[in-house]
Amino acid sequence: MQKSMPAEISAAYEQIAPDARPVLLDIRALLYETVKDHAQIGPVQEVLKWGQPSYLSQKARIGSTLRLGTSKDDGRPTLYINCQSDLMEQIREIYPSQFHYAGARAVSLLGDLAEVREAVSHIILMVLTYHIRKARG
Repeated sequence: MQKSMPAEISAAYEQIAPDARPVLLDIRALLYETVKDHAQIGPVQEVLKWGQPSYLSQKARIGSTLRLGTSKDDGRPTLYINCQSDLMEQIREIYPSQFHYAGARAVSLLGDLAEVREAVSHIILMVLTYHIRKARG
């Protein structure tokens, strides 16, 4: 269930460019919509990491952290994932052309969120369940 936005998170969203902000807020809403049907994730913690809104399970060793922001090169709405995991490799394999990838952590939208909504929801689930999926092999 989506909770009200903490003041520091709201302030971080206010710092995002006006054209990217609504898309990232829609991704935030999609995140809460996605996790509500996945009890293993448990409550989602919403914090600031590196000045960006970040999301992770409150339970230990469930998943990785997902940060929301904009790409450094062109300001596209971007999902940032842990570069120390193999998540980026998995995402690139499943979605080779649906997103723009930068380095080992950035997955940027190429167009309208509606066009890749299911893929973004899947990426959210992949990130937030990373450790339990990895443990299962």
